[in-house]
Amino acid sequence: MKIPKLPSGVSIFRDSSGDRQYWVLRLGKRWTGGQVIRRTFSTASAAKSAWEAETSKRTAFGTGGYQLSSSQLGEAIACFQSLDGTELTLSDAVKLAIKVAHPKKASISLQDVIKAFLEAQKAKGAASRTLLSYQSFLRLFAANLSTNILIHRISQTDITKHLSRYERLASRNGHLRHLQAFFRWTVKRGWRDDDPTIHVERAHIVDEPITILSVEQCARLLEVCQSDSKCTPLLPAIAVGLFAGLRASEIAALDWSEIQLDASPAFIEVSARKSKTRRRRIVSIADCLHQWLQPFARLNGPITPDHWRERHGHMQQLAKLTPWPRNCLRHSFGSYHFALHRNESLTAAEMGNTPAVVFAHYREVVKPTDAKRFWNLVPSRAVNVVEFAV
Repeated sequence: MKIPKLPSGVSIFRDSSGDRQYWVLRLGKRWTGGQVIRRTFSTASAAKSAWEAETSKRTAFGTGGYQLSSSQLGEAIACFQSLDGTELTLSDAVKLAIKVAHPKKASISLQDVIKAFLEAQKAKGAASRTLLSYQSFLRLFAANLSTNILIHRISQTDITKHLSRYERLASRNGHLRHLQAFFRWTVKRGWRDDDPTIHVERAHIVDEPITILSVEQCARLLEVCQSDSKCTPLLPAIAVGLFAGLRASEIAALDWSEIQLDASPAFIEVSARKSKTRRRRIVSIADCLHQWLQPFARLNGPITPDHWRERHGHMQQLAKLTPWPRNCLRHSFGSYHFALHRNESLTAAEMGNTPAVVFAHYREVVKPTDAKRFWNLVPSRAVNVVEFAV
């Protein structure tokens, strides 16, 4: 049988293996565009027929026909047959299908998603401080990306690049927590198929000893608040942080109506909405705290004054507590409370923590004698209450 003239890179020839004789059709890279294909046949006519089929295949699909599996190629042929009689190309049909299947991914921007996320958080009852925190973190994230970037185009690289801008490891982890909550929500809404933060690891922070104020520092701080008219409006909030251990965010949201000085025993109610852990708790008001709060008591209104940051900075300077130790009021309360009562469960209940956390951070930080001095810190004179705007 006569073998037709073949293009460069294609050959049909006889070969053998032991006693077995067969014909080979070899398609080289110049023909397939990539892989080398070698097929064997029992007769020369079968090899020639296979070559004719390969010629038709390449005419129809080009080298792309060799980059698809047999099943993919069969599916493509079926799609072409389905489009017969229409004005659509296969490419047009695929683009239209993708748009119909993922309409949100094809159009919604990061800015629009952030707006929808904040509205959703507000609708489900998130605290105003939480909303402000989300808003701040997401604004900083969006500022480092191109304007109007689509939500589904944000990658893990974008996340890690954003986090690398922060030197403090605690700041990185804080940003990552907010971004994780945000992107998990986008996946639930169907705006993304995946969460780009899922493989971003949190920075490993070695636990450092907590910072508390000495009894002398506490006394100086309270004395500054008593004697300086600009600092006096801060006294209720400082006293609550120092002698009740509320978190800064809980103090910022605390209202006088939640401080029950006339109850027996007196207490502060931290509502679930205002608590960081979203659990309501009752905090005892010690005798010393009662004396600090009594001159300021009112039926309602926030316990924190206006111009908080300005007043607080002035107080730090006068009390010689610059820079201000992070969470020093709450850490001081936990340490002195545990030293007095020697009961991690009781201290944990007051602080809204777990006994394990109290035992790990507040055990044996202060001496029992210092604890007694701390809980005996009371106003040295009648506090000159300054009326301040609320």
